[in-house]
Amino acid sequence: ACTIQQMAMCEALVENDAAVTLIYPRYFDAPKLADSEILDFYSVEKEFRLKTLPSLLSLSKPLVDGKKRIHVPVIGGLSVLFSGWALALKMLLSGALDQPTIIYSRSVNIAYAFYALKKSVARKKPIIIAFEVHSLDQQTPKKYFHALLRNADALVCISHALKTALIEKMGSPPEKICVAPDGVKKSFLATENNKQNARETLGLPDKRIVL
Repeated sequence: ACTIQQMAMCEALVENDAAVTLIYPRYFDAPKLADSEILDFYSVEKEFRLKTLPSLLSLSKPLVDGKKRIHVPVIGGLSVLFSGWALALKMLLSGALDQPTIIYSRSVNIAYAFYALKKSVARKKPIIIAFEVHSLDQQTPKKYFHALLRNADALVCISHALKTALIEKMGSPPEKICVAPDGVKKSFLATENNKQNARETLGLPDKRIVL
């Protein structure tokens, strides 16, 4: 559900005339797929760029029965933070941040790397940090997370209750908060079937089953 939402979000941004690059961490134990294979898997119609970020997140994944491997809980997040720093610095030195740029992220590590760059050596660059918030306990380290909640240029919440909590508990400026509930593309739910055909196909009785 998480990756479906991310891909659909990128596609929606493209539909609204944004030049989009989706940056995601690389798991070294996952199969390497071409960009076209990934876009096709998620039925993306409005294409955008994909870029991987080096990471050691494979070492921090929960252990799976039957697989023996090293498990280091902290190193995955740290590797993403360092990769985020390296990416931010590379974009700054290459001049990529001279153009108006929105860093839209739900990753504390990535968003904080660009936020720290913006408040230091890139103060005059046209950078906007937009952070997508799912809860007040979304991610550690809490120091970085809370700094983003208070100082990001924009916060996108998935519910009005979360917006209220951000204002009351974190002191986040209400004018910086946008409520955008998670959703899916209409095509994802499109079907030529109807209730009666579905009941017959599944052998269900003609009565209310789920309310």
